[in-house]
Amino acid sequence: MTLHVNIEKKLFHKQLRFDHGFTHLITGIQGVSGAGKTTILKVIAGLTQCDAGAIYFNETVWLDTKCCYHYPTQKRNVWFVMQQTALFPKMSVEENILFSQNMQWSKKRSPQVPPKQLSFFLDALEIAEYANESVERLSGGQQQRVALARALMSQPELLLLDEPFNGLDDVTHTKVMFFLKQFIEAQRIQTILVSHSKAELSFMTNEIVQI
Repeated sequence: MTLHVNIEKKLFHKQLRFDHGFTHLITGIQGVSGAGKTTILKVIAGLTQCDAGAIYFNETVWLDTKCCYHYPTQKRNVWFVMQQTALFPKMSVEENILFSQNMQWSKKRSPQVPPKQLSFFLDALEIAEYANESVERLSGGQQQRVALARALMSQPELLLLDEPFNGLDDVTHTKVMFFLKQFIEAQRIQTILVSHSKAELSFMTNEIVQI
């Protein structure tokens, strides 16, 4: 899979210019706070408009400002795990995870995850005991794992991760990193990871882009 991003966007304090061809399975993006890392992910996901540029994913044009073309956000088989988990606070852990299935129902992608998907992710991310709990009762780290489970359940072709390990204790952090990398590699999900941690980027990614 190939993703090519060439965009420009005016930020509060600078002009963001980013041009990169993503050819590796897992690419890391690193930079100082305010450099525009999260903005890049939002533009790729179709959640934020850029001032100029183009985005191509495989054979599909996702964005071309010269032609005033914007591929509908809901048709992009992409999932974005934000720093703010964007979970539904009144819904249970299980309901939040299964919500991704409702979002993806019209996107054609063959099932590739193991049988009993929900149980698999609940167990792998060690949140099975909270399956029926409202997510608003969970800690930040537990909510982060729910957000990751929901993203992986959606079986995206492109996975965008913005500081996905925030709020995890050291032991859980290591377990989740190992699981996430193994799953991404097994399912061949093209992934972009934003992180301030050199250790995370070194372990998780095949290349690191500095902005």
